[in-house]
Amino acid sequence: MLFAIIFWLDAFNQIDEIYEYDNSNMIAFLKQRGFFVAEKSRSNYNQTALSLASSMNLEYINYLSETMGVDSKQREELASLIKRSLIRDLFEAEGYEFIALESGYERTEIRNADYYWSLDTDVIPQVTSLWELNAFESLLLESTALRVIYDLHIFTTDTFRQIVISPEYQAHRERILYTFSRLDDVAEMDGNYFVFAHIVSPHPPFVFDAMGGEITPNLTYTLADGDNYLGPQEDYIESYRNQVIFVNKQMQTVIDQILSKSDPDPIIIIQGDHGPGAFLVWDSPNKTDLKERFSILNAYYFPGGDQGWLYPSITPVNNFRIVFNRYFQANYEILEDDSYFSPWMRPYDFTKVTDLIESE
Repeated sequence: MLFAIIFWLDAFNQIDEIYEYDNSNMIAFLKQRGFFVAEKSRSNYNQTALSLASSMNLEYINYLSETMGVDSKQREELASLIKRSLIRDLFEAEGYEFIALESGYERTEIRNADYYWSLDTDVIPQVTSLWELNAFESLLLESTALRVIYDLHIFTTDTFRQIVISPEYQAHRERILYTFSRLDDVAEMDGNYFVFAHIVSPHPPFVFDAMGGEITPNLTYTLADGDNYLGPQEDYIESYRNQVIFVNKQMQTVIDQILSKSDPDPIIIIQGDHGPGAFLVWDSPNKTDLKERFSILNAYYFPGGDQGWLYPSITPVNNFRIVFNRYFQANYEILEDDSYFSPWMRPYDFTKVTDLIESE
């Protein structure tokens, strides 16, 4: 049985001094297990859907500024590029079946996979009626419009918290735990599989402390970050740091389980789609801490070793170009490793920031 498992960890990076925590233990763990860690890696884009659409299709998607228009807010095209991606077609052509896990983020939900693994609605009975609302919220409640509503204090009342906020955080928490619990199952399945797992963590909302204990913030449920984050900046930094500690523990457990059960060894890629956003200003790359937002953890487990294919500054646009060159005798050109910033409300208004990041 051969399989490739891809972890997209939302807002995951090699944390610097801002967060008073570094990932040296996680990096050491990965290297001890035979991973190549690209310690100078950056994301190609500063938004999840842009980043995944690019890396899953092995190319920069800046052409969308012309086809969609730089002022377009429409993201359905990005969702389409993720749901029916080139890497899916390429793996299927090699005889792989596709397994996708529920993410809770509509644009990365791939329900038409050969196997779609999700929480049953009866796992958390009290939120059964909120599952569809959750998908809606994950799109709507990222916007600046939410802050206007939040400032009316509707979301901070005890009644609203009891009816809506707590169940939604619980659903998000259970979804993350479910994904971690299912990932090692693939190692015991017969056949060839490509596994897609977009884990919306350590990205907000913050629902775990460092030990995995439950957190229910006194904020409405939203995936908003940067200057759209509803809480104080200090809370973001502390909560992000604690959630990374927990996510690292979960990842280490899952990786050891997968490697111990797999024969032959799998291909594993652990890839952040972008970095955190405590110092992200959505409308201004010049006011944003670009190094924070674009620095990511990008790690590879290649059966037989990387054999010189990988390099420290590789970015996600080249990840699968190298995978298919390395294992399927493809001949993809390795692209320049660049990074582009775009405002939340204008996702196709790209500004190249590669040199700015490198100069910070």
